[in-house]
Amino acid sequence: MKQIITAFVGAMFFLGCGSETNELESKLQRELEPKVSKTQLSQLVKDNNKFALSLYKNLDSNENNTFFSPISISQALMMTYAGASGVTKQEMKTALKITLDDDSLHKAFNKLDLGLNINDDTDIFKIANSIWPSKSFEFEQNYIDTIMVNYGASLKTLDYQNKPEESRKTINRWVEDKTEQRIKDLIPKGAINSMTRMVLSNATYFKGEWKHVFNPDNTQKGSFNNTIEDVDYMNQTEIFPYYEDASLQAVKLDYKTGKNSMILILPKEDTYDIKGDFTRHRVTLKMPKFEFTSDSISLTDTMKTLGMKSAFNRDEADFSLMSKSGSLYISDIMHKAFIKVDEKGTEAAAATAVLIATTAIEEVPSVELTLDRPFIYQIIDNETGQILFMGHMLKP
Repeated sequence: MKQIITAFVGAMFFLGCGSETNELESKLQRELEPKVSKTQLSQLVKDNNKFALSLYKNLDSNENNTFFSPISISQALMMTYAGASGVTKQEMKTALKITLDDDSLHKAFNKLDLGLNINDDTDIFKIANSIWPSKSFEFEQNYIDTIMVNYGASLKTLDYQNKPEESRKTINRWVEDKTEQRIKDLIPKGAINSMTRMVLSNATYFKGEWKHVFNPDNTQKGSFNNTIEDVDYMNQTEIFPYYEDASLQAVKLDYKTGKNSMILILPKEDTYDIKGDFTRHRVTLKMPKFEFTSDSISLTDTMKTLGMKSAFNRDEADFSLMSKSGSLYISDIMHKAFIKVDEKGTEAAAATAVLIATTAIEEVPSVELTLDRPFIYQIIDNETGQILFMGHMLKP
C-alpha cells in the first residue's frame, strides 16, 4: 500500500480581547448537494492548481526533499478567508488565486470536497476540517455557519487563556487521529498561548494500491543522482500514459480504482510544464522506493511572498467578518506531511489477475524511464484534475 498523509493547521492564532461568552454552536448542517455548475467547479480546480504551483515554486529549495498538500493548505486558508474583509480579503484572494465570487467559492469547495472523498478496499482519500474557537471570545454566527455548511467542520471551544498547553495537545491529538497517527506534534510547544483566539485545522489522508503492481522480486539496488548508493529501485514494464518533450519525461501511474493517479516527472531542464496530452506507451519504469516526513514548517513567509501581508499584521489585519470583538490577525501557519512509496501490500495486489491477464500485446511505442535523479511527483484526482499532493524527490 502507498500511504500519503498530510495535516495542515492554519495555526490561525487570532489574537485579541473579549469577554466570556457561551460556547459556540451552529444549528446548520453541511450542505450535501451544493448547487454548483461544472464551469464553477472547473474554475475552482484551475485556481487551486495555480495556487499549488505557486506554493511549489516558493517551497522547493532544490536542496532538500519537498512534499506538501496544496488542497490541505487551501482548505484551511479558505476557511480563514471566509472571515476576512477589506484589504486583507483582497490580498488573500490574490494570493490564493481566487476568481469566483464568495458565495460560489465556498459552495464549489464543498462540492469539490464531497467529490474527492473515497473509501474503497484499496483506495482511501478523506479530508477533515475543524475549528477551535476560544471560550472567551465572541465570533460572528454568520461566519461559523458558513464554515459548518460548506466545509463540514467540527467545532470545539478551548480555554486558551487558562490552558494553552492542554489546548495544543487537544488539537494535535485530533490531527493524529485524522491522519492514522502519521502526523504528530504538528503545532510545536509554545505556539499556542493565552492570546490565541482560534485555530483552524485540516487533515488529509490518502491510501492507494497501484493498478499495475510492482513485483518485489524485481526490486534492485542502484545509485541516485550519482551520489546516493544502495537505493532500492522498483522495476516493471507496462503500458502507461506517457508524455515527453524536449524539457521533460512524465508517466502517469493509476491507483486501483482509477479515481486517483500519481504523475512522475523527470525534468531534462529547469522547467516544469506538461504542454500536451499523455499517450499510451510501453514503459520500462525504474523508480526508487522512498519515505519522507517533513518537519512542521511555517508558511507565513511563503504566503507573504505571494502577496498575503496584512493578514499577519496585528495593526492592519481585517477579520471583521469573523468577529467584531478585538483585533484579529494570523500569527502563524504550519504544515507537515508524510509520504511512503514501496511494495507494501503489493504482493496481495500482485496475486490478482493484474500481472497474468495478458491476451495480445498492444502495439504501442516503447520507452524507458529511470528515475535515478531528482524528479517531481503529484497525486491528482482524475475526474477534476485537482492536485492533492505534490513533491520533489532529491534524496530517497
